[in-house]
Amino acid sequence: MPRKAGREYGVLIHGIIEMLLIKRLQLKSELESTEFHIDQDATKKSVDTISEEIVAYLSVHYQDSFLATLFKNSSKTDELVKALSLEKQTLQNA
Repeated sequence: MPRKAGREYGVLIHGIIEMLLIKRLQLKSELESTEFHIDQDATKKSVDTISEEIVAYLSVHYQDSFLATLFKNSSKTDELVKALSLEKQTLQNA
């Protein structure tokens, strides 16, 4: 990402990526361990994929929404998380 502006960058500063990353990599129980080690390659790949999916989803469903306001709306955030979680499950089961 060459410039630090726009929707693509705006998505990166919200906690939704972390939430989806923890779900996708199934890290919840591992994060509770003091012995947890981060797989940087898997994390980077997943963050890149998740951020691209969020931008694509928002461009279809919320193209005119201001990101800060959108991410404060829990029902819209829940909808986004559910949609991207289901999308990932569908891809894994294919």
